[in-house]
Amino acid sequence: MDPYPRSSTGRTQAGPVPSPYPAPDHRAAGGVRTIPCTKARRLLRTGAGLVSDKGWERLEQLFADPHNKPEQTTWAVYQKIMSAYRAKTPTQGKQLMSEVIDSLTTSVPDALEELKSLAKTLNQRRDDILAHYRSPRHIQQTHPSSQRPAWNTYTASPWATGI
Repeated sequence: MDPYPRSSTGRTQAGPVPSPYPAPDHRAAGGVRTIPCTKARRLLRTGAGLVSDKGWERLEQLFADPHNKPEQTTWAVYQKIMSAYRAKTPTQGKQLMSEVIDSLTTSVPDALEELKSLAKTLNQRRDDILAHYRSPRHIQQTHPSSQRPAWNTYTASPWATGI
């Protein structure tokens, strides 16, 4: 059978071309849902401070498999980044994020291509990312028109004098 059927005019007819590779059947034997990381994806997106005891047990089972070491490393990096965004003060957050960027740019093995790519992007956009922890100038400085006059509410009003 010709994989590219042609009409009488010589043009290729519209229609699907059969693939030489069989399509994976995800419905057979549970499919994608049986992959451990797929089953735990919601748990992997949860912050470490919000994981229950049962969740920690599931994470330990997941990370006990040597095939899941890249996921464990990625999860640890994700937790560090989220802790930087959840820091109590901008100074702490900026310090934590700076440490994450530094550690990613120096200590990620070549086998973890996604983390290498993330490290490259974070390092290139370092100034923009750390600018998140700076408070905007328009909040720090008040406009002169919004300042109170020379007298304020804690001193006697000029109209309160007994004329």
